[in-house]
Order: sequence, then structure tokens, then C-alpha cells
Amino acid sequence: MEQLRLPSGMQPDNVLWNEESHDAVVVEMKDVLELTEAHVRKVREYMDEVEDTVDVTAVKGFVPIAWDTEVRTRVRRHARRLGITIRRLG
Repeated sequence: MEQLRLPSGMQPDNVLWNEESHDAVVVEMKDVLELTEAHVRKVREYMDEVEDTVDVTAVKGFVPIAWDTEVRTRVRRHARRLGITIRRLG
């Protein structure tokens, strides 16, 4: 499956769209040793562009990570503040 290309040229892994509620979820999978604030900021950039490009009620972020990816507490807090959920894959 080809990744969606946003008008800026950025390509999130996936954008899920609910036609009934007009909500969107930007999904950005990360297979890294440590998830950083830069990763979180990039997801927020995707979310902002989706919000600016498409008529949506709400945009959330979802970042699935490997079971052994390190995520510092401040990164989790930062993600939560930006409307991004981080979940470990088991």
C-alpha cells in the first residue's frame, strides 16, 4: 500500500478517516531504540497538516512502538499533551 502524501510532501505511515464523525487518526509506526520528542513533534506536524487540509472534527495521533523501545516519561507526557497515544506492540 502506498503512503498518503500530504500537500507539503510529508508522508505519514497512515491516516484513518471516519466518514460519520469526521475524525481522523494519524498512525506513525516507529521501530527505534528510543522514541524521542522529535518523533512526537513530527507526528504533530502530520496531524496539523491533516487538520489544515481536510474538513475534520478532530485529529489524533497514534504511535505503535516495539516492546523494547525506550520512551522517557517526558516524551510520554509531551505526546499526551499533543493528543498522541503511544502503545507498545506485544
